[in-house]
Amino acid sequence: MHLPRVADPPRWPWYRACSSRRTRSSRWLEIPNLKMYHGENRIVAGVANNWLISSYTTYQSGGNLQALSSPNFSFSNSYTGTLPAGVGTALSAATYYGTNAGISIQPKLTCDPLAGRGSRQFLTDKCFAVPAVGTNGPRNYPYIKGVAYFDSDLALAKTFHLTENHTVTFRASAYDWLNHPLNAFSGNQLNLYYTTDYASKVSTLSSQTVPNFGTTTQKAGGDTRRIIEFAIKYEF
Repeated sequence: MHLPRVADPPRWPWYRACSSRRTRSSRWLEIPNLKMYHGENRIVAGVANNWLISSYTTYQSGGNLQALSSPNFSFSNSYTGTLPAGVGTALSAATYYGTNAGISIQPKLTCDPLAGRGSRQFLTDKCFAVPAVGTNGPRNYPYIKGVAYFDSDLALAKTFHLTENHTVTFRASAYDWLNHPLNAFSGNQLNLYYTTDYASKVSTLSSQTVPNFGTTTQKAGGDTRRIIEFAIKYEF
């Protein structure tokens, strides 16, 4: 059994633990008894004043993409060209290390994968490379921040006193009231596929690796769309 020689991770100043999160913040704002009318008309004052406004906003920076997607970004490598008898196309851990012990083949890192990114792109494939047989890339890559999370909810409420013992409370709630979209990955946009020519041992990105690797192309739906609710409560 041959244990892989693991390359030391590049000592760039932006290297961080894979479980790091840089920013996480939640804020609650409440304004009771809001007065917007200061005139003498009691009817207008009764409608316009003493509203309760509350808002809850959350922002969380993206987690580490390596931890959230795949430790090796679903790395795969296969031989091309004329192969000798008995040699298969797939380069597995058995090919690299002479064992089926489940060792993850980690791509090498040759530069900063955060440099030269395009719009909505979180990392590039230019800095990843195929490790030589018998070696392995770093187990933890530098901190590669993923998609951030943002949400803001807003509520407006007021109680109208009809008589001494009868009240009507009106409430309007808007979830994600800013309708802020959340970017999302789709398909295999975080997968690295390579091919290696058997004769020359030259490795290149496979056509299976999408041209927009590391780029978000979708907007998250479901619980991220704006939802408005109205409620009326009568108490007596």
